[in-house]
Amino acid sequence: MKINITLSYIYVDINITLSYIIRMKIEKKALKALKKMDAKTRAKFFAAFDLIDDGNFDGLDITKLEGRDGSRLRIGKYRALFTQDFELIVINVGPRGDIYK
Repeated sequence: MKINITLSYIYVDINITLSYIIRMKIEKKALKALKKMDAKTRAKFFAAFDLIDDGNFDGLDITKLEGRDGSRLRIGKYRALFTQDFELIVINVGPRGDIYK
């Protein structure tokens, strides 16, 4: 995994099976939360980010946020807040109660 720190975002290039590269921005607080998670849950989030980047939302629990831009991805007891225009931007990741603050 190659990580380049630029301003307030962290760019992550993930090479999966050498066939393609996912391009996304992960904010520092989201990356810190992902590093603290167990490997299995972290892998589920990155697999979900891959599906979102491909435009495939089947089987994912995604809801548009009310009152602000972005969407919410739920995996177990964790949530990820993200936006997607031309690239996926992961804003925050964390437990259900703390993520919306």
